[in-house]
Amino acid sequence: MDNTGLIIEVIKQALKKRKVTYCNLAEHLDLSEAAIKKMFKTGDMSLSRLIKICEIIQISIDSLFDSIKNRPMKRIRFNPKQTDFFLKHPHFFYFYLKLIYEEESTETLAKEFNLTKESIWKYLKALDDLDLIKLSANDKYSYTRGAPIFVDTKGIAGFDDLRKKNIINFIKTIIDESESKSHIRLSSFKLSREKIDELTSELDQLFIKYKKISEVEKVYGPSNLNIVSLLTGLSKSSFIKGIKNI
Repeated sequence: MDNTGLIIEVIKQALKKRKVTYCNLAEHLDLSEAAIKKMFKTGDMSLSRLIKICEIIQISIDSLFDSIKNRPMKRIRFNPKQTDFFLKHPHFFYFYLKLIYEEESTETLAKEFNLTKESIWKYLKALDDLDLIKLSANDKYSYTRGAPIFVDTKGIAGFDDLRKKNIINFIKTIIDESESKSHIRLSSFKLSREKIDELTSELDQLFIKYKKISEVEKVYGPSNLNIVSLLTGLSKSSFIKGIKNI
């Protein structure tokens, strides 16, 4: 279920609990009952209308958004068939990540990577064969496991090397980019083991917090959202090297 679907589902549950019918809602919104039913079916609902509905059924817009932010991410592991295919053809893996993490449209990917319609179809067909998406007419697709998804590849032979390569390339990108496009902070200090564990946990929670905020903004945030790639790293050794005898 996507974020819009989740919002609609929460509202439906609140309507049922408070015994508010579509007819009642139509009267308050000065719409026909048919229009209300269509709005709930398609999920096409403006933020102002959503706020009004929340007022009618007496739930706060914040609690509604919390239902998205507090939704646990599905952690999945690739099966042997998927693993073998992606390791042999990593460009298919990257295509899948662009779809599922950045939620880019195939039109955007075609423009960004200069892909032909035939290539797009081959990518989608391969992901369908791997049971990662369900491909329908006109190259439309849906995720077989819903969203949001966190793909866990840790410990899978081959993916560790691929991850290291991507991390190195990403760090190079951050260093090469202008300060206006990236943020980098490097420091070294001493902490107790307890505080190191605390820092690690807080970094993880901060990442999760903004990942969930992203899920909300994708539904009711600005239309021009920016891609943000985030890498956190903590080592129990100094980054200062290169000292030698003289």
